[in-house]
Amino acid sequence: MGLLVVTGCASGAMIVSFAFAKESVPADLAGTVSGLVNMGVMLGPMLLQPLVGWVLDTCWTGTLVDGVRRYDAAAYRAGFSLMIAWLALSLLLILFTRETRCRQYPATP
Repeated sequence: MGLLVVTGCASGAMIVSFAFAKESVPADLAGTVSGLVNMGVMLGPMLLQPLVGWVLDTCWTGTLVDGVRRYDAAAYRAGFSLMIAWLALSLLLILFTRETRCRQYPATP
């Protein structure tokens, strides 16, 4: 339960990425970068949902309960490890960004 509460609260931090991206490009590109950030926000779930399902199916032991596949904890651990990898990638990529101190990036010449 605690993990769900923390995840719910942390998910709201995604909105900060829009302001961060807008300040990191010239003002005339603010709309474009907002679209790219929004695309990135949707890309994670779009890719991870089928991949987690694929990993679950790969780790399935063959157990059926009332005709429905039953996965063990190891299968879920393997499937959800993809989300940890996605998080690690995002933390790595943020190392290549720069702090703007709430100042707009200079305009393009």
